[in-house]
This record gives sequence, C-alpha cells and structure tokens, in this order.
Amino acid sequence: MSPNTMSPTKQEQHEAEDTLALRERLEGLPQELYNEIYNLTFTAESKIRFFYKFSNRLVSPTIGGSETMIEKRLVRNQLFSHLLHVDRASRVQFAKSHFGQGSILVTFGWQDLLCVLSAVQKDHRPLLRLYVRGPWCEELDEFRQGGFTARCQREGFDGLEEVLVFTGLIEVLEDEFDCE
Repeated sequence: MSPNTMSPTKQEQHEAEDTLALRERLEGLPQELYNEIYNLTFTAESKIRFFYKFSNRLVSPTIGGSETMIEKRLVRNQLFSHLLHVDRASRVQFAKSHFGQGSILVTFGWQDLLCVLSAVQKDHRPLLRLYVRGPWCEELDEFRQGGFTARCQREGFDGLEEVLVFTGLIEVLEDEFDCE
C-alpha cells in the first residue's frame, strides 16, 4: 500500500472524523449564517425531470421544438437526489423545491407514471407537477387522459387530479423555462 493510501478501515474512520469536525464547525457559526447555508444546501434548483424506462425505446424521448434551450434545465431518469435521504427535517424542505416550486416531472406512458407514483413518498405527491405524455412523447387525448386517471385511482393513487397534467407542456416550457 502506498504511503498516500489509507486502508478502508482507516479511511472510514477519517471520513467519520471529518464529518464530525464539519458538524462542529457548522454548529459554531452564527445562527443566521447557519440557516442560510442550510437553506442553500436543501433547496433544489427548478428542473425539468424526464422519467422513462429504456426497455421499449431506441432513443430518449424529446418534446418537439424545445430541445435546444431545454437541455440546460433537463434531467433524465434521476427522480431522487441524495439530499432527500439526509434526515426527516431536511427531506421535507428539499422535497418542496425538488418536486415543486417550478420543477416539472414528465413521464412517458403508464408504466413510467406508475414507477414515479410508486417511488415518490405519499406526502410528497401533492407537491408534484406531473405531465403525463404517451409512450411516444405525444399528448394524450381526452379518452386516454380519463383512462390514466381512472387507472391511478384503481391502483390506490387517490387525489391526483390536481397533480396530473396532460396538456400544455410545450407552452409551459416556453413560458416558464424560456425554451423557444
């Protein structure tokens, strides 16, 4: 082992000591500064999150006409951030910005929607602004919209009428995210 490499046990001990030292230093800061650091850490930037499975796809889904500017704000298949797993108090704060406050989640087809709804904590679901598209990126007609909503209710996902959005995604991207 080279002199610059630690054994795994020593490395874990070193990381634990670093974490404790950082915590002590943070707790020694003035409360206003501590609060500002905490808020900056546990506030997510608004993003457009595309969530889809690759199983039946040859290419990643896109929303026609908005691919160029959208790429800066687009996150693909990253539903959760590690910051949702720090502690209960920070999870609530981070979830509000990660899932809400200007962020948009887009699913493509029933299976993708089911995966998202199953993965998101029940108390975080009302925060979602969830655009549902067809498996080939198309808007769903009224009949299919009703089918998706009814199927969600049958699967036990009640109260999603305010969360599921079926139309107007391109307009929202253009208006809110300056994607022209």
